[in-house]
Amino acid sequence: MRDIRSRRVPVLYAGADLACALGETVFHDLADDPAQPGEVFRADLLTLRAGTICITLDVSLADLKDATLARYGAHRDEVVDTATGEYRITRCWAQHAWDTTTVAGLVWNSRRGPDRLSFMFFVDPPRLEDRGRALDRRRDLDIASPPASLYNGEGLAAVMTAAADRNVTVVL
Repeated sequence: MRDIRSRRVPVLYAGADLACALGETVFHDLADDPAQPGEVFRADLLTLRAGTICITLDVSLADLKDATLARYGAHRDEVVDTATGEYRITRCWAQHAWDTTTVAGLVWNSRRGPDRLSFMFFVDPPRLEDRGRALDRRRDLDIASPPASLYNGEGLAAVMTAAADRNVTVVL
C-alpha cells in the first residue's frame, strides 16, 4: 500500500477472534483441508504476539466478503484466498480501496473459517491529509488484552489447540 507520494501506508491485520487470527498468520500457508496434515515450527512463533484490541469509533470498510465479491463477479480464490505468490492481487484491491474511497480498511471472510471475519486497517498514514480517514493507533485503538507471546504460556496453548483442530503438528 502506497500513498500518492509512494510512501508506504501502514496496515494492521486482525481477526474477529484468536482462532481466526491464527488461521491468517501461523497457519496461513498450510492447506485448508484438515484431512491433509501440516506442520509449523515452534521457532517460527518466537516473534509472534496476539492481543485483543477494540476500535473506539465507527469506521467504514471495503467489503470483500464472499457475497459482495459474488456481486462484483469475483470469487474468494481470486481476491482474498490466493496462493502465496498471488498476494499482489489482494494488494491491488486494497490499493484501489485506498486510492478511490475513504474507507479505513478492508473486511473479508477468513479463508480458515468463512464464518469468521478478517480485517486490514489503514493506520497512521504518513501524509497529514490522509490521517482523518485511517485509524490513529493512540487515539482509535484500545488494548483490551496486551500482546502475549505465542511461543510459550497461554499463547502457545492457543496455538496447540488450534493446531489440533486443523491436523497440524507444532514441531518443537
